[in-house]
Amino acid sequence: MRDLPAGTYPHLAELAAEHVLKPGYDYADELPHALAPDAA
Repeated sequence: MRDLPAGTYPHLAELAAEHVLKPGYDYADELPHALAPDAA
């Protein structure tokens, strides 16, 4: 993302800053919910 101009993906930058970069965040914790058979 360093090579992208600022503002190219503002929502991705927000996600990274507010969620992904926080201590204890594990993206794998989100995956089972997305793969659940009843998720539509």
